Amino acid sequence: MSTSSKVLARVRVVLFIIIFIQGAHGLFKATNIKCKCYDKTFCEFRQCELKVVGRGLVAINIYVKIHQLPVKKVLVNASLYRRFNGYRPFLYNFTVNFCDFMRHSKRYPAFGIGHSQVLSFSNLNHSCPYNHDVIVSNMILNDAMLEKTPFPTGSYMLQLTVGSPEWRGTTQVMVDIVEV
Repeated sequence: MSTSSKVLARVRVVLFIIIFIQGAHGLFKATNIKCKCYDKTFCEFRQCELKVVGRGLVAINIYVKIHQLPVKKVLVNASLYRRFNGYRPFLYNFTVNFCDFMRHSKRYPAFGIGHSQVLSFSNLNHSCPYNHDVIVSNMILNDAMLEKTPFPTGSYMLQLTVGSPEWRGTTQVMVDIVEV
């Protein structure tokens, strides 16, 4: 079985799950965030925090100072983990050329779902090169973000590793999903 047919089979399974489990609703709550820059000469996390903005509302704030501008190539690895005696890989783990994604977003539908949620809260809204710092400001996590990707009850971690082309930093966001 070729690589492209394996990818196509995985996409079909995910689409099947999305179509037939549309009734899943849950409470979506961020519990922790961790940011780490591997190369201090390239970047620095000035802000990486969860902020309670209201009863049951948590906002993510991230400010990454980039020291070597412009950035012409960006790779993003998105991995999803579920907590079972520690965090274990769960369902998604893929790497995307972010510059290519911004030019041709329909090529990466799973990444597009996540990016569409972050888009209105960040300055990551154009293609490469990036001549500025990366800012995610007051991104409020809510149940509407799970409409296209229903998940069972549990604790999850979304890990985003970014590089250009070697890996430069990681952001981990831990969330709890509880069905209501």
